[in-house]
Amino acid sequence: MTVEQYNKDGYLIVKSVINNDTIDKIIHEIYEKHPENKNSSRITDAWKNHDIIGYLAFNKKIMNILTHLYKRKPVPFQTLNFYLGTEQKLHSDQIHFCSDPLDLMCGVWIALEDVSVDSGPLVYYPESHKLPFYTMQRLKLEPGNYVEYEKKIQQKIHATRIKPEYGIIKKGDIIIWHANLIHGGSKRNNINLTRKSIVIHYFFEKCKYWTPILSGPNNIIYRNASDFVDKKFSSKTASDKKNDIMNAKKYKNSYPDLHKLSDKQAIEHYYKHGIYENRKFD
Repeated sequence: MTVEQYNKDGYLIVKSVINNDTIDKIIHEIYEKHPENKNSSRITDAWKNHDIIGYLAFNKKIMNILTHLYKRKPVPFQTLNFYLGTEQKLHSDQIHFCSDPLDLMCGVWIALEDVSVDSGPLVYYPESHKLPFYTMQRLKLEPGNYVEYEKKIQQKIHATRIKPEYGIIKKGDIIIWHANLIHGGSKRNNINLTRKSIVIHYFFEKCKYWTPILSGPNNIIYRNASDFVDKKFSSKTASDKKNDIMNAKKYKNSYPDLHKLSDKQAIEHYYKHGIYENRKFD
């Protein structure tokens, strides 16, 4: 049902994916040890200087959820850290990051604190991913003219009369959205409120990757996969695998309907069903 829901709406909220201990370490590493980062509207690719962000990009829960949704192995390629709400104008990520075949890219927004309606939460338009992919050529714009792109996307979404929804979620929750979903940052009604969060963008294996906003019909700008998040962060230690088995045993014992599952089946059940039902695994 979850895959069907994601395909229908173009987004999915999953609760309690990232634990508080990991989040607190990230906040300490990025903002408490480096208070100057609080003045940055966004930190692009913090994984290059902070290993904790690189490991987050390969977080096994996120990777397994995305594998379940897309039936392909995810490839994290960019991280963005935010201290405040962006108030970013409406757009589709696909104009910046596109795959060939189409639609094999998504964004994952991770709340590092509870998000308030006044802190400028993510705003998104359910089912807008079913609209045409508005390339620069389809909008009759020259490559790179992003200001005019934003204006035209605003006009397009308003013409649909789709009502927006807002990412009012809790610390540790995530929002996954489709490459073509129209979204942005809503207004910060209280300038004293932070909206600490991370966005990780994912491609999927066995695709070509390109940048539509800079590309013309006869000049496709491809992305270099060597610039993606370093694969060293994906390595799974023997200790990690042992923890998976220990967690599987606890998971089975916690829920009577799972007692008869093998450890492997319990792990599969969690990532296909349990995580969306907010069951506890670790």
